Amino acid sequence: MKLTQEQRNAINAQAKRCTEDLKAALKQKPKLGWNIVVPPILKKHYEKVKPFGISLIEFNSIIGRQNGRFGVSE
Repeated sequence: MKLTQEQRNAINAQAKRCTEDLKAALKQKPKLGWNIVVPPILKKHYEKVKPFGISLIEFNSIIGRQNGRFGVSE
């Protein structure tokens, strides 16, 4: 499915909000494990972009590219 520029912008904005929530949650004390903190936050933010027809893996990839984890953004 081809996404419009507005849809891509909405997905990127949601990915940025997800990153901010993840960073804030991982800084909290006492430290909880990554596997406890991250999946619920990812799922919460993914549910908002799921109607655009992207997979959770694609959403995770967008977050990774935004944070310089791999590749370059489109």
